[in-house]
Amino acid sequence: MLRSIYIWVFTSLLMANSAAGDNLTQASAYLVTSPNSVNKTFVHIINSSESDQSFRGNLYRADGSRVGIENAQLHNGAIAKNGRLVIESEDVVSLFDIDPWAGPAVLEISGSERFDVMTKLTSPSGLVSNTNCVREREVHNLEGSESGIETYLRFINIGETPLGSIKGTIRDASGNIIGTKDTEFLSGLDPKQAVWLNKDRLKEAVGEAWSGTASLKISLPMPNLRLLNLNFVNDETFFNFSCFESGESGRVYLITNASSENISETHFINQGDSASNVSGSLFSSSGEVLGFPGSLADQVAPGGRAILSANDFEDALGADTWEGPALFEIENGKNFALMTKLTSPSGLISNTNCARETEVHNIEGSDSSSMTYVRFVNQGSSSIGNITGNLYDRSGRPIGAQNKILIEFLGPKEQIWINRSKLERLFESTWTAEATLKVAAENVQELRLLNLNLVNNETFFNFSCYENSDSPGPVDALSFFASNVSNQIVQEKCINCHTKEGPAGGTGLKFEAGSNAEMTARNLAVLETFIQSTPGNSNRVLDKVRGVGHGGGSQLSSSSEDYKNLMALLGLIGESVTPENSADGGDFWGGVEFSRPEETLRRAAIILARRVPTEEEIAAVKNASKSKMRSAVKNLMNGKGFHDFLTSGANDRLHTDAFLNGLFLDSADLNNGWFLPVGAEKY
Repeated sequence: MLRSIYIWVFTSLLMANSAAGDNLTQASAYLVTSPNSVNKTFVHIINSSESDQSFRGNLYRADGSRVGIENAQLHNGAIAKNGRLVIESEDVVSLFDIDPWAGPAVLEISGSERFDVMTKLTSPSGLVSNTNCVREREVHNLEGSESGIETYLRFINIGETPLGSIKGTIRDASGNIIGTKDTEFLSGLDPKQAVWLNKDRLKEAVGEAWSGTASLKISLPMPNLRLLNLNFVNDETFFNFSCFESGESGRVYLITNASSENISETHFINQGDSASNVSGSLFSSSGEVLGFPGSLADQVAPGGRAILSANDFEDALGADTWEGPALFEIENGKNFALMTKLTSPSGLISNTNCARETEVHNIEGSDSSSMTYVRFVNQGSSSIGNITGNLYDRSGRPIGAQNKILIEFLGPKEQIWINRSKLERLFESTWTAEATLKVAAENVQELRLLNLNLVNNETFFNFSCYENSDSPGPVDALSFFASNVSNQIVQEKCINCHTKEGPAGGTGLKFEAGSNAEMTARNLAVLETFIQSTPGNSNRVLDKVRGVGHGGGSQLSSSSEDYKNLMALLGLIGESVTPENSADGGDFWGGVEFSRPEETLRRAAIILARRVPTEEEIAAVKNASKSKMRSAVKNLMNGKGFHDFLTSGANDRLHTDAFLNGLFLDSADLNNGWFLPVGAEKY
């Protein structure tokens, strides 16, 4: 019966998409304040596609319940390409025909083409911050107990099914675990539910306070979990620290100099499973290397971070104080998250290391008291020529001249500011409210844009970060299985044995070969039936694929994407797994470090040469490189001791000494039942 239901649902979904004639696109505004709140939300829905489109939405309270009209039309008519719809908190009341709600809500928006969603949150003082950027598994700005800033972390279930126990680990700047590893922060989340935990509740959960800035990593993959990491400053203004550049980006786009009134603090957070060094190159605004490429920090612990000021960059790289902001490019830093905290003269701290590629949406008009700056960064090693741009107002109408040349030449690693005043001169026009800037260029794939607002002539607010319909949305078990598990794991690996006729035909897991909709649904039903048949079977499956008690041996590495996807599927099915089966190495190698060269040589000499090394040999390898150690070990491979090592090693495998001491030669025949297993045993 269960299999039939899966097949019917999967086929129905395919038919529904076909009948609709287009693919529904979706994105969310994760923090929509009530009209009764002193902080006012303005949701900007920007049509970044090449076609006009319309938008509908569903509104969810913090408890996950949908309120008001289902799939409410959010506007009349269509939103033109490059145009935007701006919804205030008061508009939400009338659009959904509801009374004001309590606490922030989540607005789930659907369209038919690509679109972006930016939220601007206005505090009582008039400061406007950018709040619509979320993470999936890690956040890196939990303020310590000594900080007067309050940290809030919002856990959001964007899916249609409940999430089970949400566990995670908090680590301080040194990578030390705060309190208990794999702490349960929430027993679960209902569909669409969103729960706040502040610094005190996080401390209560782990049982210990921390100093400095800490990180939280969720123990197990949860595709439908989103995290919103906010700082609450001066009891009125929220700053979003969910956004940062990844190791794939490998750049810090704004490092102020040591004499600047705005002080940048660069955080390199090690998201890997082993200690790593931070090294790279620093580039001036003109693209020249500052000082020398080199190391900034050695052996940053897993989960730990290196925190560097401008003076630290100068000292480590031998650089003089530079003019204007600089660009840093990390070397071999794919495991690092890169975050910048920029402190203004007033003491406000903003988050500035998040960049876009070809468009930004917060070019404030002449009616704004804030000054907009766009930083054009060539992160590549080749020049970028003829950077052109177009400005669009809220209605999607072009502002001023079209395809205006903004920058004729941007050299490798060069960075140039253009503010609103210069854009007005370039486009020979002024505008009101927010505009969108779209750019094109030769070699445009290496161009990055940093969209900042300078407020009160001292504090920079970053508006480069926002959600869009290309971001991963909510998924269910069936669609996730079809996209990430069916072909990659079941058809590629499991099907070799786990079929009715295969070597594993006697087990409870028997799949069908093939990847059409019906077979995919049936195979998921087989997996789900097996997992739910006996408690602990979800962990058993994970053990088996890693080769633990598995006749088929190891099929997946615990660090592979396929393994992570299998864990995520188990969560979507509703089954929990132990954190020990997570895709992380965790603390397994905690406290383990390489032996000194002298210790390594002593072990090698005893094993290979059957002697201890001489004092001269030990002295020769102190602080030796790997190549020098290889030569030293190779020099041990001669003489009688090494000959004895070879002959005893051969006997350990072939048991030749047994026959030299009178064992019957007939016992060498392992097919002889009278003597087996004598011939296989060491004498």
